[in-house]
Order: sequence, then structure tokens, then C-alpha cells
Amino acid sequence: MSELNLLCNEVELAPGGAAFSFLVRLQRRSCNAFALRLVDGSLRAYLNRCPHMGAELDGGSGLFYADGTSQLLRCCAHGVLFDPASGLGMNRADV
Repeated sequence: MSELNLLCNEVELAPGGAAFSFLVRLQRRSCNAFALRLVDGSLRAYLNRCPHMGAELDGGSGLFYADGTSQLLRCCAHGVLFDPASGLGMNRADV
């Protein structure tokens, strides 16, 4: 059974605000991940990895949103945009 750990306090995830970064274990490896609260108040958590190139979405900066509007996530390595609600790529057919 998986162990549950507190990631952060709820107030640290403001709607449309900054993401909270953390580590997860995936296939016996540590991977960077992040959680965020969408503007509608719902929570999402993703691996900090572009499915297209494998690079970290934020490039280590802690900044995940494309333009500060909290509408789209952006891969800093090659600019692919992702819908934060679904995680789906928005501007490339191969992601």
C-alpha cells in the first residue's frame, strides 16, 4: 500500500497561483512533480516532464504558466502549451 504524505498547506495553492513542486517515486526513480490549483478551484498534479521531449516543463525555474495568466502551462524547452485542466498538449499534434 502507498504511503500518504502531506504536500503543502491548502493556502499555498491559490487559484491560478504558483505551483508547488515536490518529488515522487516512479518506477524506482525520483521524479520532479508539481501541484497547482486551477482558477476554478480544482486541484491538479503532474510530473514535471514534457511528454514530447522529456525535459522539465519549468526548466528548474518553478514557473509553469505560459504568460502569467494561469490559462496554459508551457514547456520552457520548446514552447509546447498544455491545458492545465486536462494536461493535453494544445499546439502540437504529437503531445
